[in-house]
Amino acid sequence: MKRLMKSRKAVSPVIAVILLIAIAVAASVTVFAYTQGILGGVTQANLSMSNAQLLDSNTLTVTIQNVGGTSDTINTVVVTGESVTYVRNAITGELYDDDGDSGTDTGIVVAAGSSVTIEIDVSGSYESTETIVLTTDAGTTTATFEL
Repeated sequence: MKRLMKSRKAVSPVIAVILLIAIAVAASVTVFAYTQGILGGVTQANLSMSNAQLLDSNTLTVTIQNVGGTSDTINTVVVTGESVTYVRNAITGELYDDDGDSGTDTGIVVAAGSSVTIEIDVSGSYESTETIVLTTDAGTTTATFEL
């Protein structure tokens, strides 16, 4: 029996501990990378614009949706090549900006998972294709619409 025990070969305890630590570190790095990939996208604001409709020659409604995980504030609404006279909530009529400075300082808050429909009035008239640029706390969102 003593011979049987001497002939067995095994990994030394030091190497076994090093292997276990390496496996644990690799597993934790994998879990960390996985959760950052999922949670990183969810915890940021992500605005998109859709449903642009021309009400008349100088008033346009646009729906802005936040599909991200945090709220975002729209600071400016700019229609490329046009002078914005006012921006307001198309549903409630709340006026966000009416000082004729291209929609600056609008302060429109779009909560996570919600949307807001705004009216954008310009001093001239809209062209057949218009580009709208939103500057927010999280960055810039741009969309081009065929009207």
